Amino acid sequence: MPEFLAYMLDLLNSPNIFLTFHASQLKCFTENDTILFPSHKHASPGPIMMSDGMEEYVIDKIIDEQHRGRGHQYLVCWVGYGPEEDQWLL
Repeated sequence: MPEFLAYMLDLLNSPNIFLTFHASQLKCFTENDTILFPSHKHASPGPIMMSDGMEEYVIDKIIDEQHRGRGHQYLVCWVGYGPEEDQWLL
């Protein structure tokens, strides 16, 4: 049995639109194949420039943790970047 996921649709706020759709009208999301369609690749967001000139990036989630010496390291997933950009940070 297929697994169904709920997605929020961003629709126009118009009184002429009835916000009900038959399930047969929905399609499964397919990730873009950047080898076949390289021009459709989304650009990664740039850093946030702070007033002191430092660059900051937004953390999506912390994936893993490990002990390192007397401290900890965290595997960080960044917003807008793929798993190849995940980093271990102290």
